Amino acid sequence: MQIVIPMSGAGARFVRAGYRTLKPLVEVDGRPMIEHVAGMFPGAHEFLFICAETHLAETPLRAVLERIAPSGQIVGIAPHQRGPVHAALEAAAFIEDDAPVVLSYCDFGAEWDFGAFERRMAELQCAGCVTAYRGFHPHSLGPTLYAYIRERDGRLLEIQEKRAFTDDRMREYASAGTYYFRTGALLKHYFRQAVARGLATNGEFYASMPYNLMVADGLDVRVYELARFLQWGTPEDLEEYQAWSRYFRHSATWRPRGPATEGTTLVPMAGAGVRFQRAGYTRPKPLVPVDGVPMIERARGSFPRTTRAVAVGQATHLAGGAIRAALRDVELVTVPGLTAGQASTCLAARDRIDPDTPLLIAPCDAGVVYDEARWARLIADPGIDAVVWTFRNHPHANRSPRQYGWVRTTRDGDVAGVSCKTPISEDPRRDPGVIGAFWFRRARFFLEAADALIAAGRRVNGEFYVDSVVDVLCEQGRRARVFDVDHYLSFGTPDDVRTYEYWAGYFRDRARVDSRSATGFPGRSERWGGVGGHFGAPHDE
Repeated sequence: MQIVIPMSGAGARFVRAGYRTLKPLVEVDGRPMIEHVAGMFPGAHEFLFICAETHLAETPLRAVLERIAPSGQIVGIAPHQRGPVHAALEAAAFIEDDAPVVLSYCDFGAEWDFGAFERRMAELQCAGCVTAYRGFHPHSLGPTLYAYIRERDGRLLEIQEKRAFTDDRMREYASAGTYYFRTGALLKHYFRQAVARGLATNGEFYASMPYNLMVADGLDVRVYELARFLQWGTPEDLEEYQAWSRYFRHSATWRPRGPATEGTTLVPMAGAGVRFQRAGYTRPKPLVPVDGVPMIERARGSFPRTTRAVAVGQATHLAGGAIRAALRDVELVTVPGLTAGQASTCLAARDRIDPDTPLLIAPCDAGVVYDEARWARLIADPGIDAVVWTFRNHPHANRSPRQYGWVRTTRDGDVAGVSCKTPISEDPRRDPGVIGAFWFRRARFFLEAADALIAAGRRVNGEFYVDSVVDVLCEQGRRARVFDVDHYLSFGTPDDVRTYEYWAGYFRDRARVDSRSATGFPGRSERWGGVGGHFGAPHDE
């Protein structure tokens, strides 16, 4: 089977995002992206790499390709912006007419068994096949649209680029970027037909569209489902993958090691959890399992320990005893129902808090990884009255900045104000976003500011937020700083939980394969292709 990889595009989105490295050479987990793609086809030797002549002349691309596929062919063509079909036709003389051919894009990874795929194609003797995925995949939460498929019983009926067939695209198959043809002659014939008929999308001829012509001619085209798909086609997708990879490689089992410090940790968890109810969850939100562990346990275990802990929850949530069992060493305060917001929930525990000792307000639906030494230095500074825990460049926050709080800072890093649910710039990736954790040197600093907030009726979307309390505290002349964490994991919505579990499952399975691989490179395993992360939605109670 010949493996054809067109990679002659400019990678314009990466260039616009500031990448100076050619897209196929951008490192993913320490290896060039193209090396992971080639690793999806273990045992294959007939590689054909179609590259822009300028890239071969001006970058290390040729040397990298010769290293990862010594027997492969490298063909240079004139730079263009006409898509992979054009690239393949420019190198048509090098595509074998009588052999099966796989044309693969160069910017993704996948969990699959290439040997099983080869055997299935030999068994079916179909004219063509598109690898695809459906269901929950984190990158599908973003705005980017892919090639979507209508099928029946595994047979492709129609495929279209950049738009779904229904309003629920996760239920549809999306192309994974690997396209099989029974022969190279078949590929070339239908690629030429696609160009002749002008089947371009936004000026580019994609490898998906020729399959519609094959189906119209009565040929058998199949859909081959992948378990997991790793989308690296945009800088945002790649950076999100890299964040998750760093987390699971280095920090998944991280827990604070420092001793408990004086003060109280207060966890407000009296929200309704409406989004989870709508998604069919029956447990109170703090007990929703996140990869097998109750949410509140995952969250609480990642924040600094204090000598005392208090949580505030609704009476109906606490009645069953499950939350009490999960929080045996935590004092529980009951409220009869929904409060006027997070700040009001915190004030319900006023009688359990020593006003002259530190107070850490921590969310029930987020986990963090942070530098303990830097945290210790920060709170040891007597000139700092409060600290807002923050993240940067969070995928969901970048897409939905109006669901978050944002911190305005001075040049010295002091908090100048907090904007709740309103972005502070046109590019939120660089702005400090509010995690939902806050530290006060004296609990009374919070209590006084929260009382003033409520007395003034300063609501946001009808609620009193702790974000806004920090605003009042600064107006009262107190000094606050931001504390950026290394990793922020939100469990605030069902999609956040699914995203965490998707990546936890992927990297757990990948680790098993790595442990059995002599090379340590999962792309060389029969089961794995490609390699072998912030995360979620806004905090709430």
